[in-house]
Amino acid sequence: MDRRPKIYFACAISAGRRDAPIYRHIVRQLRCYGTVLTEEFVRPAFTGDAGLTPSEVNGRDLDWLLVSDLLVAEITVPSLGVGYEISKAESWGKPVLCLYRLGHGLASPMITGAKGVFSAPYGAGEQIQTILACYFALRRITPGEG
Repeated sequence: MDRRPKIYFACAISAGRRDAPIYRHIVRQLRCYGTVLTEEFVRPAFTGDAGLTPSEVNGRDLDWLLVSDLLVAEITVPSLGVGYEISKAESWGKPVLCLYRLGHGLASPMITGAKGVFSAPYGAGEQIQTILACYFALRRITPGEG
């Protein structure tokens, strides 16, 4: 049985809202390969975690991460939460792909240098599609209807 993977997409929620169009583009591409558990993070109407306690946010996000098959993170905008999620995914043995834009400072060497993390810089939006195609091909995951 060919089961589509569950993908946890991580991105800077508070500090990264100006990058929401890029996040939406990444999620659209990820949907070709699996179910994006955190798709609500990129919806235009997303209001953050309003109404949730920090404990509820932590529990919800870690539950999603635990049931995911892999994590894809956009790390251009530094985020303690995203760094924590990457660390948890790595410690749980989940594959991790980190994407970051060229020309927007350096991605953290703590992330890009981690053995369990595959990191890839991109310039234009179409490069994201190529990176994802290569990454998922290595994992023997082919695009389907997303």
